[in-house]
Amino acid sequence: MELKDPTTYTNLSQGKIRHIDFRIGVDFSTRALEIEARYQLSEPVHGSLYLDTFKIDLTQARTNGRELER
Repeated sequence: MELKDPTTYTNLSQGKIRHIDFRIGVDFSTRALEIEARYQLSEPVHGSLYLDTFKIDLTQARTNGRELER
């Protein structure tokens, strides 16, 4: 069953995030943020996991030390 949240494009039936660690760097001269988010999932995800990246310039995605395709 697909669960819908009207405030996001995320498909909640794909997996449950248990915890997120954020590291945020600020560059005031360019008015930009560099943010690293590390997700801990409640259980392994089988298939694709889509994260809501609306209006986010995602430069890299990794799992267990290896880069994922975007």
